[in-house]
Amino acid sequence: MAWILGLTSGPHDSGACLLRDGALICAANEERFSRRKHDGCFPKRSIEYCLQSQNIAPNDISIVAHGWKFDGQDLTKRLAAEPVEVQKHMRWMAAKFRDVDLNVEARLRSGLQALGIPEARLQMYDHHSCHAAAAFFAWPARLTANCCDCCCVTLDGRGDYASGKIVNFCKKPAVLDVTSMFDSLGMLWAFVTASLGFKAFRHEGKLTGLAAHGDGSRTARIFETVMGLVEDGGLWRIRAFWQEEETKNFMLFLASLEGPSAERREVRTFALYQELQQHQPKDVAAGLQIFTEDLLLDYMRLNNFVKPYICVAGGVFANVRLNLRLRQRFQDVTQVFVYPNMGDAGLCFGAAALAASDAGQQVSCPKGSVFLGPDFSAELGDVLRPVSVFGGSEISHLEGFAEEVAAYLARGKVVGLYVGAMEFGPRALGNRSLLASATDPAINSDLNARLGRTEYMPFAPMTLRSFAGQAYSDFPVEDLEAGRHMTMCYEATPELKKMCPAVVHVDNTVRPQVVDERDGLAYHVLVHYEAKTGMHSLINTSFNMHEDPIVCTPKDAMHAFEKGACDVLAAFPFLIWMTMSAGDGASSGYVEEQKGKPDAK
Repeated sequence: MAWILGLTSGPHDSGACLLRDGALICAANEERFSRRKHDGCFPKRSIEYCLQSQNIAPNDISIVAHGWKFDGQDLTKRLAAEPVEVQKHMRWMAAKFRDVDLNVEARLRSGLQALGIPEARLQMYDHHSCHAAAAFFAWPARLTANCCDCCCVTLDGRGDYASGKIVNFCKKPAVLDVTSMFDSLGMLWAFVTASLGFKAFRHEGKLTGLAAHGDGSRTARIFETVMGLVEDGGLWRIRAFWQEEETKNFMLFLASLEGPSAERREVRTFALYQELQQHQPKDVAAGLQIFTEDLLLDYMRLNNFVKPYICVAGGVFANVRLNLRLRQRFQDVTQVFVYPNMGDAGLCFGAAALAASDAGQQVSCPKGSVFLGPDFSAELGDVLRPVSVFGGSEISHLEGFAEEVAAYLARGKVVGLYVGAMEFGPRALGNRSLLASATDPAINSDLNARLGRTEYMPFAPMTLRSFAGQAYSDFPVEDLEAGRHMTMCYEATPELKKMCPAVVHVDNTVRPQVVDERDGLAYHVLVHYEAKTGMHSLINTSFNMHEDPIVCTPKDAMHAFEKGACDVLAAFPFLIWMTMSAGDGASSGYVEEQKGKPDAK
């Protein structure tokens, strides 16, 4: 039996996965265990989970595959295209990021040594090749479709000196184009995010939501002056327009964030920031969104990269509106598959898949690519049974439990659904979710206030697949994978907008999770909710307070419940409605003003 341990060890979103004879068995990201958002440390806890879940030791690992090579493309050609003064700026930027990568590499090797895994077993793979491999090997249609009809597209901030790749897996991986990190669309988003007062490389999603409120025609031209397509070597390539004047190169700001605080440059000193400040934030976000969509679509079209199947990964594709345009724009596209853990957190699987493929193994995802985290079902009783005696109940029959949860939801309660294996990726998809009625638009403000969040998008819905065609006007009902992972936008029908206005954005788009029998308890809850109310959709948002990672353990769920994340904690077979005070243990005591049981009937 061959075990391959896939890793990504920073600089952010560390994680690990395990393949057994090519089959993806388990995976998790370090933030869920450390409780530090986007934790980029060596993923010791994630590795421990993977090994313990399969009852194996570090020495049983045949290959450790890492999703960052700490090397990358030859920069000589890209540098040579620029004047000498611009080359100086680029070399300074490359040196800054190289220092970061060297630290991560040292941490990786030290961590493996501490685990007793020989360095000879370490194989490192190119960052964007891993993004592409993750998307390709997780693509559900891979074993039935013609792989020559598939194009894998990656875009992010940077990795191994690149910010994007086009890869075809027809017979063996073939790289059709590489976008340099000096031409990074992801970094443009990070700079604009910082310019609008948010955290770069963290809050870009807020801009996607804000964009629908603005007029992009007022600002799109600004971005056309800093980036575009340039014909080079027979291809139209994404290029940032570097200038000799330092303050006209926005990426230098982002590189400066990696150095000592004394060397960091103020975003306000850059020309692009100053120009953006002349416009309303919503118009800036809208212009960036339009520019990004047009740039990518033109890039794909002009280079004939459009195939019937398009698989995408990399942080840029967390932008669900961009994914919608990619799906709608080209008539020849049958399916766009977005790898659910699209950011660097998912690199570990891409690396492991490449290692398995190189070893002649058939890569597979028998459990899918999401529900791969730890399952604490066996430990729930120890944590929640003492609490349920005083402030809850225990319902051992699944359908009875689901019906009771649905009754609470029908009464307008917010329910924290905690069940089974934790999701691997940024979306809560029913196993670590907060559910609520979507009939009142005011619920968005109420939930944001409850969770300490500030968002510009409505919450996403969970919708029964049997009703998806009625809810979304452009939903491909024949595609049983469509909408499963909350990575794609669809257009709302008038029926949905009237029935569930809380989940429809101002541009009439919705980012749903479409569920069926494969989705376990969440599906059964929604079936009973629809039977009680006639509503086929619920709000589904992640089970966590603002800036906390999604809950992992039963104690994490209890602590979020105690902070007010939900009215009822539904952790099969336990229903908890008594608010607890925070503490080291789940049953650490009651708050002075205890809530009684919410009326479910």
